[in-house]
Amino acid sequence: MPWDVIDEALSSGVRVIATKNYDSKIKRGMMGTYYGTNGKSPPAFVLWDDFIGSNPVYYTGGGAPPGRDGYAYWVEWDVIRQAFIPGRKVKAVRSYDGKINKGDMGVYWGTNGKNPPAFVLWNKTIGANPVYYSDEGAPRGKNANAYWVPWNVIQPLNY
Repeated sequence: MPWDVIDEALSSGVRVIATKNYDSKIKRGMMGTYYGTNGKSPPAFVLWDDFIGSNPVYYTGGGAPPGRDGYAYWVEWDVIRQAFIPGRKVKAVRSYDGKINKGDMGVYWGTNGKNPPAFVLWNKTIGANPVYYSDEGAPRGKNANAYWVPWNVIQPLNY
């Protein structure tokens, strides 16, 4: 598949997950943020959540924040997949804000680009009544289960 077609499908700033091990640096299940491509091989520039320590040629065309060289790594397209798609089940990988506990399960329903960015309807009652986000299909009337969390709190299931 041509790199420009895939690049159009993945917007800069999209959260991605590694679907397989790559170059002994990237492990299946690692999370990161895709920032673009320069059309070379490997084509996809990702800032990973985990420290890589490789200091590659740094890509700034997609708005990647400066000074994160040790977290950056270029990968092939088949190594990454968009991590969070509205309706995808997620699991909390760490506790957050006294409301979300590590191991809690829920469904991701989108982002408004603010902080915290991820809108999740949890399988348990949270009772916080946050600003409700339904732009990407979240079912109405679930305010008691809704909570916004940072990206590093959740991991997609069934990727």
